[in-house]
Amino acid sequence: MVASILATVVLAALSGCSGSSEYAAQYKALSPTYTQDRAQAIVRCVAEAGFTVHTNEGGGVGYSSNEVPDAQADLADQAIKTCYTSLQGAEAPLTTTQWTTIYHLQVEARGCLASQGYDTSEPPTLQTFLGSTQGSPWSPWSEMNRYRLPQAKVAELTVKCPDPLVYAAEFK
Repeated sequence: MVASILATVVLAALSGCSGSSEYAAQYKALSPTYTQDRAQAIVRCVAEAGFTVHTNEGGGVGYSSNEVPDAQADLADQAIKTCYTSLQGAEAPLTTTQWTTIYHLQVEARGCLASQGYDTSEPPTLQTFLGSTQGSPWSPWSEMNRYRLPQAKVAELTVKCPDPLVYAAEFK
């Protein structure tokens, strides 16, 4: 019986059930205005490049055909990408400690999304997650497209359940 309980505790720890109040508190502290503030800075930067773009409800940047003619869409997209990169700066790669924090925050995000009625896959082990950071690391938000939510609902969810990967630069 004791071995069974111990095995359950070990499996829970390995599967990413953080339960840690440290990570729960850190997740709750992620600022929902961060993405909007960053988007506003990108809009200002893109305006300097001669394009009119706007923020959307989810904290992203976009434009309509009235703002950017189809013939200039590629140039506007490049300006957005350039501005985003310049605002991020030349960043050093995240450390294992930082990726570990992101992992635990992703587990918190998964729980938050579940509390809102959206199921996502079980988290990988921490080791598997750390091995995937050069490609596409696990994120419950990467699975949300299957729900085909309207943009307004996505914006609401990003405030309630932020995606920790959006804040990765803040963990340095």
